[in-house]
Amino acid sequence: MKKIHLLRHAKSDWADPTLADIDRPLNARGIRTAKFMANQLHEAGCPFINVFCSPAVRAQSTITLISKQLPDLNIRWQTDEALYTFEASHLRQWVQSLDESISELLIVGHNPAFTYFCNELSHGGIANI
Repeated sequence: MKKIHLLRHAKSDWADPTLADIDRPLNARGIRTAKFMANQLHEAGCPFINVFCSPAVRAQSTITLISKQLPDLNIRWQTDEALYTFEASHLRQWVQSLDESISELLIVGHNPAFTYFCNELSHGGIANI
């Protein structure tokens, strides 16, 4: 059984309507929140091992900022195009395709995929991650 940590990207900036969705950056609040959440995540037990990230700018920026706040952990991640998804079924298929040797991982990605994925796995009723 895998232990999966899900980290939704921090708040993105919608100021430039000409940007493609994948290219949207974080807004000021998102930058502050990502920096603040680094220690919170670490103290909650997120090991930051086997880190996989969506190629979206906002997701990459989120894990970059967290990494800079936790320099002693030397956080490394892999970008995977398949994680730029908003579908729980795509996320489930991606997780199922991982090598069996990966027992714990962190995924940095997007809603609504994360919310639906959590509800699917837990038979829960989470409204929004």
